[in-house]
Amino acid sequence: MRKQIGTKSGFHSRRVIVLSGIGVLHEPPISKDQFPSLKAVVESEHANHGTLVEVIYKIGRLGDPRAVVPLYHRLSDRHADVRRAAATSLGNIGASSKIAKAKLLDMFNDKDEELPVRAAVAGALSNIGEMTALQPLIRSMDSKRDEDMHSVIACALGNLGDKRALPPLERALRKYEADKGNPARSILLRSIAGAIIRIRDAQ
Repeated sequence: MRKQIGTKSGFHSRRVIVLSGIGVLHEPPISKDQFPSLKAVVESEHANHGTLVEVIYKIGRLGDPRAVVPLYHRLSDRHADVRRAAATSLGNIGASSKIAKAKLLDMFNDKDEELPVRAAVAGALSNIGEMTALQPLIRSMDSKRDEDMHSVIACALGNLGDKRALPPLERALRKYEADKGNPARSILLRSIAGAIIRIRDAQ
């Protein structure tokens, strides 16, 4: 089983963003003129690893559908941080990334995949608007094994906006409220409560 490592998560503009630690949300705007050179790095078999990860996040911020195919191929990269970056960027591109939905669902359902990668995939599926992800996300919300992802899963369910997600979210809210004295639970509780509100408002 692959080693599980910690993750940070955030919510921005109704999208779930799994942070890379390189300041994805705070970088200056990227010019569309940079797209060809960024795409060449993503497609390169000899790119520096750190540069590759950074460029994958950058190309996702451009939101250009032409990046979908090279990003799709990076979902199979042997490095977890590359897979994570590719999933996040596909989610940032949005509906044009639907060709990757089967691969993303397989990655989310792979219990041997690293948690930060699965969390990024959850966000990507919700940003794409992929409703076939609803039941896997609901199962994970009820799973003790996936507790480390519950904050990002809650945001993903909130993005999808389907009322079928309300019961598992409400169960999770009751469970974690019983432990609200734990400071680590505060972000999780806000994520779950926010998801419930968004779903109810959408009905």
